Amino acid sequence: MHYTEQLKKIKKCLDNGITIYPIAIEKYYYIGKRKINYVKIEINMSGKKKLGNDEYKQDETLTKKVFELYESISLKLV
Repeated sequence: MHYTEQLKKIKKCLDNGITIYPIAIEKYYYIGKRKINYVKIEINMSGKKKLGNDEYKQDETLTKKVFELYESISLKLV
């Protein structure tokens, strides 16, 4: 998907009060000596929050999943 199209889908969600973001959990992994939290993804729909069950490292997989969720939700909006 083209970058501009992704931004339009994110904007559509934001305009409808929907935000998607990572929440750090008390589980860790290491990159070298650096301790990093795993995260879960939370969806906030105008104050109604839903925390996902899946755990993610803070890497490109997390970013792709957030974009996928924005795309999926934006397609359901009128």
